[in-house]
Amino acid sequence: MAQWGHGDRVAQDAFAEGLARARRNVRALAATMAGGAPPVARPVPHPALGLRSRPKPPGEPRFCTSPRQARDHAERLAKTIGITRIGMVGELGDIGGVQIAQAARPDGRWSSTYGSGKGLTEDGPYVGSVMEELEKWTQERWVPRADDLVEGSYRELGDDAVDPAGLALPYDSGYTPELPLTWMRCPDLLTGRTVLVPLDLLRLERGRGDNCFSPRGARKVIATNGLGSGFSLEEALLHGLCEYLERHAQRLAEVVLMNPAVRGRRRSGSWTPTPLRAGRARRRSGCAGPGTWSGSSTSRRRSRSPRSW
Repeated sequence: MAQWGHGDRVAQDAFAEGLARARRNVRALAATMAGGAPPVARPVPHPALGLRSRPKPPGEPRFCTSPRQARDHAERLAKTIGITRIGMVGELGDIGGVQIAQAARPDGRWSSTYGSGKGLTEDGPYVGSVMEELEKWTQERWVPRADDLVEGSYRELGDDAVDPAGLALPYDSGYTPELPLTWMRCPDLLTGRTVLVPLDLLRLERGRGDNCFSPRGARKVIATNGLGSGFSLEEALLHGLCEYLERHAQRLAEVVLMNPAVRGRRRSGSWTPTPLRAGRARRRSGCAGPGTWSGSSTSRRRSRSPRSW
């Protein structure tokens, strides 16, 4: 963000908030440009989350509690959620003194699962690996309250609902705007109002008519992206938001560095994607084009372009 002229933290926070608000308001603009009536906003205040400042102890850069207290909590939680082994694996490679911990939980809902943590001391990665497993363990057992659920289609609920088409649905999802869904009331952190989020994207178990079910994959496709844990509500929320920022930045880098149809070049210190000629891109990628057959007669493989980048 510094390359875009947002060097200090205040400017970065203002830019991020403005971008989030713009993305939320784009639906009304798109409807107007298409000649239709913009959706009518019906703000519904959400009960206050009670967020407050959680300063970290002096000299502690990571948790809102001391490393010793965090370690004590992690050891107790590890027993509660079924972690059977925590290994310090940082010494397996030369990574400049960074400590790495790996927590093993063999009784995951679908299979054995592992959580990793990193830090400069032993306590940091130990706690991080346990807390990562705690996130997944909690989602596996989470059951929403009946009072928080709403039934209806996106077409019926309108602006109160988050558009599922803009969320992480599988490319072969059966979702349509007219399809009846179960929604959960959630707070919008920017506006403080209640919005409706599809329940299918919040729970790990597959539900009836699940919009995250992929017929081609024969399974529900859902990620833990955005899950966050912490020793306070504020800390857990911050960790979840930071994970989204990390994954978003990673995806942007993949678009520029790994997509054979674009190349990057430096312009005034910024990275600008530039389209390649189709023929050159095809030669580099070994593809005859999106959705066409490629390869020799003895090895015919379907090559598809991603649905979106």
